[in-house]
Amino acid sequence: MRRKKFITLALAVTVGMTFGVAIAQPANANGNCVTYFNGRGTGTPADPYQVGAALDLQEVAFCRSASFIQTADIDLLSAAWTPLGTTATPFTGTYNGGGYAIAHLNVSGTGYAVGLFGEIAGATLTRIRITSGTASGGTYVGGLVGKSLNSNITECSSAANVTGESYVGGLVGYMMGATSGTTRSLATSFATGTVSGAWNPPTTPSSFIGGLVGASDSINVTQSFASGAVTSDGNYVAGLIGGTSNGSIANSYATGAITGDWQVAGLVGEIDLTTISNSYATGRVTAGAPSNAQGGLVGQSSLTSLWTALTWDITTSTQTGSVNRQIDPGTTASTTAQMKSLNTFTGLGWNISSSWSSTTTWVICSSFNNGYPHLAAFFTQSTAPCFTPSANQAPDRFTVVHQALPMPASGKCADIIDITYTWGTGLKGGWQQSWQPWVSPKGGWACIRALVKKNDEPWVINNDAA
Repeated sequence: MRRKKFITLALAVTVGMTFGVAIAQPANANGNCVTYFNGRGTGTPADPYQVGAALDLQEVAFCRSASFIQTADIDLLSAAWTPLGTTATPFTGTYNGGGYAIAHLNVSGTGYAVGLFGEIAGATLTRIRITSGTASGGTYVGGLVGKSLNSNITECSSAANVTGESYVGGLVGYMMGATSGTTRSLATSFATGTVSGAWNPPTTPSSFIGGLVGASDSINVTQSFASGAVTSDGNYVAGLIGGTSNGSIANSYATGAITGDWQVAGLVGEIDLTTISNSYATGRVTAGAPSNAQGGLVGQSSLTSLWTALTWDITTSTQTGSVNRQIDPGTTASTTAQMKSLNTFTGLGWNISSSWSSTTTWVICSSFNNGYPHLAAFFTQSTAPCFTPSANQAPDRFTVVHQALPMPASGKCADIIDITYTWGTGLKGGWQQSWQPWVSPKGGWACIRALVKKNDEPWVINNDAA
């Protein structure tokens, strides 16, 4: 699988999208973002347009090179959605979803590049969260993006169910780095919806169906996962990525069941010139015939790639081989019990713990992710499903209620003198507490955070109350 296998369709694509009728535009959604977003940003990176409703999100299509930030949850009400950006006019700006939800996406088409965003080029997407919906089309279909060129995607997720013919992924259908060979990134992102592809030779000689991405070229994937079932009657079908080349995959995993014909695997269907490290797969793998290329991790590796500290569940996957029915160096077969043991992964050299920490990449405990390792980056201390406080954290030393106040128009957080708070109770013996105003690293709000110390030790931030 060399680069030309991925880009042939990309270079030959013509505009031919046929979508459902879009939600009617209001009178003021006239394609002039300056007037439409008047008073809600200027579209620059420092002052992005503010998107707080479905009509605002539609207006993004008219100012494709601008910067946007989402300011509220948006419900698309399952009305037919027209993708943002096309093959002829891709989205080239930045969109920060702010972690807010986009619900009930309903996008379909018979042409190319189908998703919340159809095609993006040189764009940056961050913190976009699609919580429900469907995406269906022909080639290049994804819950978030149908086709991504020379773009970066970070902290994005999709729960939409995705259906297409080729280059179909739960989050992105097809993702390619710069044509010069410079890699781009897909980081801290995930997809949980089901993904299905319908092979249609000779129109679609290769499928490339993946739980997260259909196919990628010159992309570095880090700290990402997919959990939905993946099905296709074609080839290059896998739990995470259907096929990848000239990039890397690190600290990622897939857990969905996979069904395909050829080059079928738990993690990647086919891999060329790519490094994979510290990753795993658990899904049941079913190929069209026992002799077809398949594996617990990779279906087939055509060119030299590097494997480091990889493992798969030989019990649930029913695959005794990691790559094309063989066990390659750098891969370790594990039973289900071993996959749920901390010792297995410390033995592989992973940065893993049984308790959440800001310095830990992986966390493993029986109460979450069915006992398999999960990524710490998707949680904070207060939301982590697996957290055991250390001796100097002791969250029961007090309970606290603190209030956030708007940032003043001028001055610093420390200039605010009228912050109010409620003292906690239950301070443990030997501990002292104090308070200070604080600007959240995410910006925009002044907060109160607790400082604690024991005896004559220096004051430290109490992470349990920050």
